[in-house]
Amino acid sequence: MARDIVETFEGGSDETNCTTSNTAFDGFSATVPVFDSAVAFRGTLSMRCTTSASICNAREDYTLRSNVYVRAFLYFDALPAANTFPLNVNAGATTRAQFRLNTAGTVSLRNGTTAVYTSVATLSTSTWYRVEWDLENGVGQSVRVYPGDSATALISSGSQTFNTGTHDSVLVGYPASTTHTVWFDEVAVDDTANPGPLGKFEPGHVATATTVPAALMGQGNTMTPGHVATATTVPAPAMAGGTGATMTPGRVATATTFPAETITATFGATMTPGHVATRSTVPAPAASGVAPAPVVNSRGWYGLLAIVQEAAVTAAEEPTRRRLACPNDGEPYRTAPDGSLFCPFDGYRP
Repeated sequence: MARDIVETFEGGSDETNCTTSNTAFDGFSATVPVFDSAVAFRGTLSMRCTTSASICNAREDYTLRSNVYVRAFLYFDALPAANTFPLNVNAGATTRAQFRLNTAGTVSLRNGTTAVYTSVATLSTSTWYRVEWDLENGVGQSVRVYPGDSATALISSGSQTFNTGTHDSVLVGYPASTTHTVWFDEVAVDDTANPGPLGKFEPGHVATATTVPAALMGQGNTMTPGHVATATTVPAPAMAGGTGATMTPGRVATATTFPAETITATFGATMTPGHVATRSTVPAPAASGVAPAPVVNSRGWYGLLAIVQEAAVTAAEEPTRRRLACPNDGEPYRTAPDGSLFCPFDGYRP
């Protein structure tokens, strides 16, 4: 399929002339169509042909051939006072075929300038219609008219006569003097098949290069060269600092300082070299009653640490001992009639 033209009319500004620079067309009549933001089928602009006893059209040229397939969205806010020709196929200045809008709202096909079909159904004002017109010289022509981008045709002509010869251009707009206004949008011309509805991407919808943001990468994904087009600084992933976590070279790209792991010193806990990477002060545990001293590795500074821990435990237990026994002889306290404690042998009272 070779697409001759896809014109969306989004390259200009409101109420300015259409040109060969801001559209894909190859030429225009003396009365030039203009961009219009008042109505548009898609986007913000359409092409408006307004005539007052004049000619107004845009022209798409191609190499002389037998077949052409035209799609155009058209809109009018009033029926014409005389029959008009919104779409035309020519060979130079010679008319090969015409799509005609009649005063009653019906549409006709012409082989050259001879009518070969007129619809029964009529078109309404202030409504966008999609016209699909297929022409194959010596085989036939047909037209289908749909409300907007609908898949159900309001008008379908079936195959009609088309044998006036090869052609080299499509005129969008009025080729002869008339008084009427018509709007066009999403015009496409092809040499193989009709472009059809807009329910798909078409090259004309993106006129310039577009930057597409890179996809977000989730944690745990593998980053390949295709993910990053240029040099990018990627933050180091967060590491869960739980006991038993393994740090591999791939997790940290540069030297990183990790805080020392916190050790909870409970009675009976075993402290191994892997628990503390550097010298650390371990707070004494809160004592509750008499309990065995922590079991530690007695070599090197661990022995010293054990002495400190034992002293802390003893200091914590000392007040308890004083409350339970006499300080001079270790005898249990006795309770006096007034409820106070005393030592039976030396009379000491705490």
